[in-house]
Amino acid sequence: MVDENFEEEESKFEIGQTVYYQGEEMTVINELERTLVLEYVHFVPVDDDDHERIVVRKEKVTLS
Repeated sequence: MVDENFEEEESKFEIGQTVYYQGEEMTVINELERTLVLEYVHFVPVDDDDHERIVVRKEKVTLS
């Protein structure tokens, strides 16, 4: 059933935009309904389990 009062929230994110997650500068790679795919701007892997891209919930990201 579709909620007639539902209004799609306008996105405040754009692909390529710089955002911050846990104090790290990151770039938006993709946006999904509730999450963002982010890539570290300054990525230096410490071991083989480190990844340069992560998926996080939108409310955990700041713009500055």
